[in-house]
Amino acid sequence: MKKLAAVLVVASILALAAGEVSAATKTWNVASGNWNVSGNWNPSGIPVAGTEIKISNTGKCTIPSGYSTPSMYRVYVYNATTPSLTVTGTLNVTSGQFIKVGFGSTTNQDGRMIQTGTVSASGNVLILGDGYTSRYTGVDGWYNLNSGTLTCGEIRIGDRGARGFMYQAAGSANAAQVNIGYDTASNCQYNLNGGTLTCTGMAVTRGTLLVKQAATIDINGAMSISANGTLSTEISSGDNTYVDVSGNSTLTSGCTLVISLLGGFTPSSGQEFTIIESTGGGTINATFTNVPANWSTELRDSGARLVAVYTPGVEPLKAFPGAYGFGCQASGGRGGTVYKVTNTNDSGSGSFRDAVHGGGTRTVIFNTGGTCTQSTREDTTRANITVAGQTAPGGGFCVRNCQVTIKNTSNWIVRHLRFRLGRHAGTHEGAEPNFDAFNVWNSHDVIVDHCSASWGADEVMDFRGTTNNITVQWSILSEGLNWYDHGYAVIWEPNGIALSRGSLHHNLLAHHLARMPRVSNETDDLTFDCRNNVFYNWGDEGACGRCAFYTTESVDMNYIGNYAIAGSDTTTGAGAAMETGEGNASIYQSDNKIDSDRDSSHDGTNTGWSMFIGSETQLGSAVSIPAAYQISTDAVDTAYTNVLAGAGATKPSRDSADTRIVNSVTNRNGSIIDDEDDVGGWPTLAAGSAPTDTDGDGMPDSWESANGTNPSVADNNGDLDSDGYTNIEEYINSL
Repeated sequence: MKKLAAVLVVASILALAAGEVSAATKTWNVASGNWNVSGNWNPSGIPVAGTEIKISNTGKCTIPSGYSTPSMYRVYVYNATTPSLTVTGTLNVTSGQFIKVGFGSTTNQDGRMIQTGTVSASGNVLILGDGYTSRYTGVDGWYNLNSGTLTCGEIRIGDRGARGFMYQAAGSANAAQVNIGYDTASNCQYNLNGGTLTCTGMAVTRGTLLVKQAATIDINGAMSISANGTLSTEISSGDNTYVDVSGNSTLTSGCTLVISLLGGFTPSSGQEFTIIESTGGGTINATFTNVPANWSTELRDSGARLVAVYTPGVEPLKAFPGAYGFGCQASGGRGGTVYKVTNTNDSGSGSFRDAVHGGGTRTVIFNTGGTCTQSTREDTTRANITVAGQTAPGGGFCVRNCQVTIKNTSNWIVRHLRFRLGRHAGTHEGAEPNFDAFNVWNSHDVIVDHCSASWGADEVMDFRGTTNNITVQWSILSEGLNWYDHGYAVIWEPNGIALSRGSLHHNLLAHHLARMPRVSNETDDLTFDCRNNVFYNWGDEGACGRCAFYTTESVDMNYIGNYAIAGSDTTTGAGAAMETGEGNASIYQSDNKIDSDRDSSHDGTNTGWSMFIGSETQLGSAVSIPAAYQISTDAVDTAYTNVLAGAGATKPSRDSADTRIVNSVTNRNGSIIDDEDDVGGWPTLAAGSAPTDTDGDGMPDSWESANGTNPSVADNNGDLDSDGYTNIEEYINSL
């Protein structure tokens, strides 16, 4: 049994006003170097006791192993392009003062601190993110406790509008009080991935306490979780992971519980797990109101114990047969109305833009093929929608000149559609942001299947914000435009959510400078399942570039059955399927191949961990994926053949752009481009003719007659065979 103890003590606010004690100030003066070098400071000289320290601009300062600083007055790490302080030795701070990581009232005043040694600030405040007097929300403070001991009076994560993030991989943190989202409008996080946290009290005000199974918390007071707070914990077979409270626990109505099951473990019906227990005479005064599906919470033992009870329901339907990965249970437009796209106009009745706007559950059917040229980007907040591109007649349907963004919403199924942005619609940062061909922002339960995306001005596809439960499968992502050295494929970078999950499988990514894909997470935990993809002709960094690149990032990844093939533009990293950075990348890999010689032969080999460059944690077993989201996996050579044969918008047929991309992989030619005109621009897609649909329910008369539904009655939401899929879904899926 793993025990996690937790308690809240009312936070005491230390006097932080500047000017209480006069102190000499030293400013970091070089791009990078060691603390104990005189010339690295302005004014010159190694800091003495009572000195105020400011590490700003682009400075990267290291306190080397074996060196212990005198007691500093205050320490600031902030400003411009995220300066950092790495403590491998010992940092001491004067009693009653503070360390601020990220501080200021203008943009880019972030800070970063990395600890493997000792930080001693007993009685002091460690503030991660301080928005200063203007309560500025654009400042972030990051702290990585990778090993060693941290001692302070308070750990304040987020202050005066700013955001704070703490990632503890190991070591020991000791504090009188931990406040997550102390005084801020932004979500903050303490990610306790390992090691121990000991404190007198804890308040989760606006953000998340994420506790991994290997970690231990000892909080000797009371615990408070507000309406905007989240407790996230792990459960495995035979293991009750819980928070042991010696004081009272206040769980405000609306707070959230996240439960992760480890090792493929599924509880039996009615099985109970203690989440919070008051063993010191306190009580728990509320239950969580937001809990995962199939779970409920109940108070036991006169309010001293909060348990989570597992009661499995009917397994949710997949989005469609053949849907896999974390987005496979998106329900889309099931049970809603039918909307028919009848033209390629920019807007108005029958247009694509009109189809994906407005409210209500909807299935979008296409009565015309062709290319829809749009004048502005398309941000849609509509929920519960299926976009059935496979219904388009003629040459299929393409959206041109427009970044399509699924934003602040959920439950999307997008199939057999083409998103081709183009250089002259795409803009550099600072202008109208038509960066990407396709974008998902702050949305969950989305599956993209058999789509084609190309000619993005930043990435071709982009997944950010509080994105969760996303799948991209059987798609072609090609030719990110490199006209300002930014021809990227995919960035998967969620933030502001405790646990995010994504799947990328059976896709072809070809001719990109980098990010095939880049997998990272600015603030949170990301589980990423990457398998059976083909990566061809990346520019640098390795095919999957910059995984967990920054120190604050934490990624758990399966990398299985992928085929990486260097091309004519692969100038560096030809032998690298993936480059990891300074963050916490835990990777399981198996059955991958890389073809790094850039010749015309198809002769990739499995070089094992040699195809990974960086500092990843090499896992001996796969990252656990719940059974409902597991992917049917091919051997790597089979995946290569199947992806080239079947990926992309293949209904009603592949267009000439996708055909050219697939041929370039087969023939080992093609290149990264700056302009779509370099390769002939947009294919001409015939409009075609829609089949007769007498009752207007989206199902052709001929299909209805053959399958037992009534061509004269709008019965699209019926379920003739009682399998859970509506009649119109049966028609769409039959295509």
